Formats: sequence, C-alpha cells, structure tokens
Amino acid sequence: MENLVPLPFFKLDSSMEILERSEEAAALFGREADFLTLVDAGSRRKADQLLKTEPSVRGAELNMISGGGEVLLCSVYFSWHQAECACALVPVSDSYANVSSQLTGIQARLNETNFELFEKTEELERVLYRANKFSGPFIDITSTLGLIPLFGDLSPVKLAAIQENVIKRTYAAQPDRILLDFTGVGTIESETVPVLCSLIHTFKQMGIDIVLIGLRPSHARALAPHKRELKVEVKHSAKRVIEEWILSK
Repeated sequence: MENLVPLPFFKLDSSMEILERSEEAAALFGREADFLTLVDAGSRRKADQLLKTEPSVRGAELNMISGGGEVLLCSVYFSWHQAECACALVPVSDSYANVSSQLTGIQARLNETNFELFEKTEELERVLYRANKFSGPFIDITSTLGLIPLFGDLSPVKLAAIQENVIKRTYAAQPDRILLDFTGVGTIESETVPVLCSLIHTFKQMGIDIVLIGLRPSHARALAPHKRELKVEVKHSAKRVIEEWILSK
C-alpha cells in the first residue's frame, strides 16, 4: 500500500528503524535503515524529540538529506499507532537548495563588499590625514623667521595633524619667531582652541616668539578667553611683519 503513496512515506519502529518506505521515499532518500540518518545534523535533535515525545505531528519542518546529498526542507506529518509510526514528508520547495546557495553567495559578496569598504575607509583616512597635515605647512622665511599659513576650517583632528608636522619642522629649523597666519582659516571649532593653545605653548617652551596674523573677529572671539594665558603678539599683515623683521636684522 505504501508504494502507492505519491509522497516520501516511511513506517518506523520505536528505535527509528525504517520498516517500510514508499517508492518515492526510496527514490528521493535512498535506502538507509535508520530514519534519523536522513535528517540534516542541524534538525536531528528536533526530529528525535518530536518522534519520541509527540503522539502525532502535522507540518513540523525539518531539513532532510537527499540521496544525492542535497538539503531539502520538508514538512513532516506522522502519527504513532502502538509501536509503529507512519511518517510522510512533503518537500516545501524543490528550489530550497538553490535558495540556500544563493543566500550563501550573497553573504560572500557582502563580506567582500564590507572588506572593500573597510579598505576604502582606511585609504580615505590616510588621504584626509595627509590633507590635514599639509593644511598648515612650515615655511622658512629666513633662518630666524618661520611662517605657518593655516587653511580651511580648523578642527581638533586637523590641527593635531598640523601640529605633528610643524613641530618636527620647527625643531629642525630652530627659528626665533613664527608667524601663525589665520588669513585662510574659516571657522575655528571650540574644541580646537585648547589644541591651538597647546601648540603655541610648545613653541614658547622651545624659546620661539609667536605672532598671530590675519585674525578675523570670529577667530578673536574664540581665542579671547585665552588671551592672557597665551601672551602673543597679534598683527594684521604678514607682509609688514616680515619686512620689519628683515629690516631689524
């Protein structure tokens, strides 16, 4: 009778041994003796619990392994009568294996994309660091006078990169005076002011006089709370300061 059933059908004993199977079951799953060996490892515990604790089940889903080694998602229907279990499997989708493969492929591509994005982010950070670093170059005007023209909006990150560069250059040049030129600066973020003060203090500890050039009203307001602390000269024109310095020497 079971051979007339157009679905994978099994008759099992209490130890999950297969007593009978339909032709469809044999064609799809082969002729294993133990039913649980047909169940995918990830579903085996679930299958064992269902078959040993429930008198009947309708529509539970298990991953089964076909005779060809493919994973098939199946709805399981079974009922126990005395010591025998009648069990029918209904494949949920013939394309389950294809869907699983597609999902695996998508995940692999996402992983590749994430790694590429990580590499691009690192590259962008390096480019931004270099751009920030050279937004305040150190220029030797004379052997005793240096100029640091600042450009763009000053953020703590940008000024920290500038500071690393100009301190090295200043230490090598050993000028007597440095002009910090703010003519090309847009806004100065409030968090940047302590970093700027730290840079100026570092120069002063090296015995270098600092002159601030080209401050806008907004710059002056940002630095006003630190005016007494900084004790620096403020001038309008870098050209005039340079001329006066050269003439004095």
